[in-house]
Amino acid sequence: MNKRCRKFLINILSLAIIILLFIVFVNAVKGDETCFKEYKKVSYTVSAGDTLWSIAGENISSEQDKRLYIDNIKRINKLDSTNLRIGQELIILKKN
Repeated sequence: MNKRCRKFLINILSLAIIILLFIVFVNAVKGDETCFKEYKKVSYTVSAGDTLWSIAGENISSEQDKRLYIDNIKRINKLDSTNLRIGQELIILKKN
């Protein structure tokens, strides 16, 4: 196989891997959102002692992954960290 042909095959293979990773990523993000499709967005005011973990525990069943819930809450509220302030207004997911 000549050098030009080998380079072409490497480029095609690289492109195929990039497309595959993109598809996997898109499906992973979509999967996170569909876990909570029967939930509605409601306003929530942070109280003393509240954490995203405790809010998740109050709003999802024990079989569900709290980390996915927290990731969704962080994304909805554009939070960079899990730090909350008393009186902070959040949009959370509550089961219908």
